[in-house]
Amino acid sequence: MALSHAILVSLLEQPMTGYDLAKQFDMSIGHFWRATHQQIYQELAKLDAQGSISPTVVEQQARPNRILYSVTEAGRQHLLDWAAVPSAPGQIKEDLLVKCCALGVVPRATLHAQILERRNAHKAKLDLFLKIKERVFPDPDRLHDTALGRYLSLAAGIVYERGWIKWCDESLKLLAP
Repeated sequence: MALSHAILVSLLEQPMTGYDLAKQFDMSIGHFWRATHQQIYQELAKLDAQGSISPTVVEQQARPNRILYSVTEAGRQHLLDWAAVPSAPGQIKEDLLVKCCALGVVPRATLHAQILERRNAHKAKLDLFLKIKERVFPDPDRLHDTALGRYLSLAAGIVYERGWIKWCDESLKLLAP
């Protein structure tokens, strides 16, 4: 997946400025696809040049004009073409797992401390996801289309975080002095 796809998906909900998109991105798709605000603005420029989005200038008094971006028909088609291609499983690129492979050179206490820190980070993310699920998706059986798709992404995130917590707990037990 490219950042352009994540931006197009975000803009399907409603036209947004680059600033609004970056804020919204941080709160939703950003949990599953990382991008800096600068990368988002750069990608908006590319999508505009390709004709996948259309900017609309909203004039304001005493403030800079706002530029709202919306998805064009070409952008929708680009998104449909991308969605039709099967997604391959992501590749694991995880420095903590490489450090585990170096156990013996890397002291147990160092690895234990890092895994404990990682566990805490995954627990915090899981707690956030569970709060979102409770607040936004109290009855997943009644969801349709966009809301259901967002719920499915959140559910995968919950499973992912729980998996990491389980691995951390098993690892911490094995590494315990």
